[in-house]
Amino acid sequence: MTITRAGRFYFRGRSPLGENRNVPKRERGIALLIVVSMLTVVGIMGVAFAFSMYLETQATRQFVASTQARYVAEGGVSHAWTLLDEDRQGSRIDEASESWTELPSGDEADVDDDGEVESRWWLVADAAQEPIGRYAMKISDEAGKANLNAAQAEPSAQGAGAIDLTMLLEQVGIDDARETAQAIERYRYGDDERPGKAHFDDDGDGAIDEPEEYQPLALRHDDRLIESLEDLVTIAGLDA
Repeated sequence: MTITRAGRFYFRGRSPLGENRNVPKRERGIALLIVVSMLTVVGIMGVAFAFSMYLETQATRQFVASTQARYVAEGGVSHAWTLLDEDRQGSRIDEASESWTELPSGDEADVDDDGEVESRWWLVADAAQEPIGRYAMKISDEAGKANLNAAQAEPSAQGAGAIDLTMLLEQVGIDDARETAQAIERYRYGDDERPGKAHFDDDGDGAIDEPEEYQPLALRHDDRLIESLEDLVTIAGLDA
């Protein structure tokens, strides 16, 4: 409503700009603080979400890489099994010139970490022929190795299939092979230097302290095993 008096206009009622002109400055400051606080919280949540997504991406990449590595390793094992199966079907006599020993050989990888490079790398590619990994393998003939915990310094005639430790040491050029073999046996027999329990018939065959009473897979009394190369060097005084 407008009232005219002496050429002047007076307005009554609400201001055209609304009621904001009547809001105290203190309340407007509080509103600004609330808005800034909300923006800060939203910003922190955004950063946390972005970091979480980064961690998820890294975890996914790590999972994919570890899975690929596992399957590449399993592929190497399957390759080795295939070579052994082919050899078993072709010949039952192992030779150094057969495929199971020649194919894995090379001068690129040290599989058993002995300081000697003896194997080659085999590349593995995906469906797009992009390389995703590689593996190396080494196949050893365990049947050609002697178990020093089962060999005897002087095998008896009744010990069929026993490994003659003295003869074995002589063949590899060990001086004083018999004394070395006996020292290895004494260590295996424990403090009483007798197989099983000293002066006792451990296997119940009527004989006492015979070499066959020492059983590396079922140790008796104070019998023990040679467990490392360091043990053998210390026992027999050999050069490593």
